[in-house]
Amino acid sequence: MLDKDILTLLFEASLKSRLLREWQKSSSAGADTLSEREMLSLEMIQAYSPVGQRALSKVFDISPGAASHLVNQLCALGLVERPERKGPRESLLKLTEKGKHFLDDIKKIAAQRYAYLFADCNEPDFEILRGILKKINEATDRKVLESVFGRTDITDLPREQMRRRSPRLKG
Repeated sequence: MLDKDILTLLFEASLKSRLLREWQKSSSAGADTLSEREMLSLEMIQAYSPVGQRALSKVFDISPGAASHLVNQLCALGLVERPERKGPRESLLKLTEKGKHFLDDIKKIAAQRYAYLFADCNEPDFEILRGILKKINEATDRKVLESVFGRTDITDLPREQMRRRSPRLKG
């Protein structure tokens, strides 16, 4: 169980990080041209692809029509494509090359922005952090899979989806 000191430190770091993110938004390579919902949609499609409009509707608690509008906006920007449906099943969304490059650029900027957080850490600190972050990632994955996709285990995902689930930073 998290004690009060850990929660206080976590909330303080989160606040400072959000303040710095707002302060640095002007250099965010176009991320500020998208709404938070549009950015989260792109990241969700990348992390959990293939994703359909129903999943977006469920995550954002919006109507199917609103989800369609959201996808249409991302398609119009050339960031997402909606392949032709084959039969009655929902068409699944995927990032275009432009969408992939856009998110890669955002992640590079984020990596630079967050570098200050770890400036005082050494390799043993990073090993501990990796272990903790892996546990947090596994727990959040289970919750997302259960809540959004109706699955209970990451092994339920197609092999290709598991490979792309946690994209790594390049460069």
